[in-house]
Amino acid sequence: MLVQRYGSKRGLLLAFVRAGVETFPLPMAEALGSVDDPVEGLIRAVLAISWNDISPAEFATISSF
Repeated sequence: MLVQRYGSKRGLLLAFVRAGVETFPLPMAEALGSVDDPVEGLIRAVLAISWNDISPAEFATISSF
């Protein structure tokens, strides 16, 4: 079980956050550099690291629920 590997739920969450902090700046910089709207840039950055097979419009629909 994952919690056993990281020692606790807190340890698991900290490892998850650390991984995100290490991997998110590059996609964020690339996404913000390619558009004028910062919100669209944020959406593109999140898509780049999570769901790269859907469009920003599809992401907006999914995240609105």
